[in-house]
Amino acid sequence: MAEIFHEHIWNVAESHIGIARHKLQTWSAPTFFETLTDPKLLEAFKTKLISTESARYINNYYTNLYSLSSDILVLPIIGEMSRYSYWSLGMEEMAKLLDVARADEKYKGAVLKISTPGGTADGCSLLADAVANFRKSKPVVTSTNRCLSAGYFIASQGDEIVVEDSAMSSIGSISSLFIYENYSRQLQMQGVDVEMIRAQGGENKAKINPYEPLTEETRGYLQAQTNAARKEFVGYVKRGRVGKIKNEDVFSGNVYGAKDAITLGLADRIGDFNSAIKRCQQLAHA
Repeated sequence: MAEIFHEHIWNVAESHIGIARHKLQTWSAPTFFETLTDPKLLEAFKTKLISTESARYINNYYTNLYSLSSDILVLPIIGEMSRYSYWSLGMEEMAKLLDVARADEKYKGAVLKISTPGGTADGCSLLADAVANFRKSKPVVTSTNRCLSAGYFIASQGDEIVVEDSAMSSIGSISSLFIYENYSRQLQMQGVDVEMIRAQGGENKAKINPYEPLTEETRGYLQAQTNAARKEFVGYVKRGRVGKIKNEDVFSGNVYGAKDAITLGLADRIGDFNSAIKRCQQLAHA
């Protein structure tokens, strides 16, 4: 079990921190824990950011890693997002970092360094609220080359979004979906019969599974839940980007390049990460 945990921490480091550039190939290779020389930083990762002191150390670490400006918090949101991420920090943990930084007088603002295709709906409102709360007292600017779906849910709650001038930059994907895979016919073709035996009185247990076709009732439930997720998403974007969105078509799930995103009000300006830091500093001293 310890080896699995060590590999998990190594993957967190590789995908989100950047100090580790090679994967853990064998169990005899050094673990991520063994690469940390600061005992307080080590403890911060082991406690999963539960304590305020641990969150402060992680905030300092990220800020010093990505920027020369120690007065602007840098929070990287990179890769697929979820409430409790296996590969990187989860949205609940990132919300904790923002809440702690909001109360820290040394930070005059925050830059969200976002590069993500999106993620789960669960956890989005929690992190979005943390961004919105931070914004009430200090500016929040997003720097991004790819800010889609859950990533845009979060970025929309800040003051401004700065997008890289690149042919591959992408913004949007404002909607929601649920992917259901039904393997029942494939299993039948392979001669495999799967039978679900549910307890009496619990006939609705696990009605969403890959071994049985969806009933119309269950499909209706999933459609309603997916619609509700989209409605929440759109509501947050309209709240965070109030007065900026130029066309309701942006809520159809389309993805836009940098210049189109600015024209439609999904982003505010073209620029790189350093320009986002400078813009946040300008807003902090305005």
